[in-house]
Amino acid sequence: IYSQHTMDDKQRFERCFKLGQTVVASVVAPIQFPPGPVMMFHQGGCQDDKKCLINSSLTLVATGSIHSVDPDRLIVKRIVLSGQLFEVNERHAFVRYMFFESDDIRCFKSIYLPTKSGISGYILQSLGSDGCMKCIFEKPLSSQDEVVFMFLYKRVFPKLTYSSILHGKPEITIPSMNSNC
Repeated sequence: IYSQHTMDDKQRFERCFKLGQTVVASVVAPIQFPPGPVMMFHQGGCQDDKKCLINSSLTLVATGSIHSVDPDRLIVKRIVLSGQLFEVNERHAFVRYMFFESDDIRCFKSIYLPTKSGISGYILQSLGSDGCMKCIFEKPLSSQDEVVFMFLYKRVFPKLTYSSILHGKPEITIPSMNSNC
């Protein structure tokens, strides 16, 4: 998985990287210590996994070096929920299509809600059982065309897909859960 290269304690998940952009790739692999060189290849034009190891065409995609070996690195993925205003009364507004159950609204009641024009607010209460909610904002809203957002963050981890090509068998084994714990 790819993430931004920042000095903060949390790095933001990147779906892909563009030419010239600096990113950090997190993988599950045997431990290597910095400053080891890294080359990333793309394996193209292969349908059968057994023939891929022999007849594959590899294209160099990226080069770099090992940044650190840190199992506590936090990579977070940003998820944006959006809702539509359907009734506005100065600073109070009714929002729909963000949630579909009143229990979800109660869980996210204290989260900051920015609008498209930059006005912030929060949830006051749930209205009914279909996911509509009453919100209050810091300034009066000008129109019903406004969109309300909620930004949520989720931690992501690299996939456990490492397998050694040299020995032909996976080197990472996932221990089974013991019922005595």
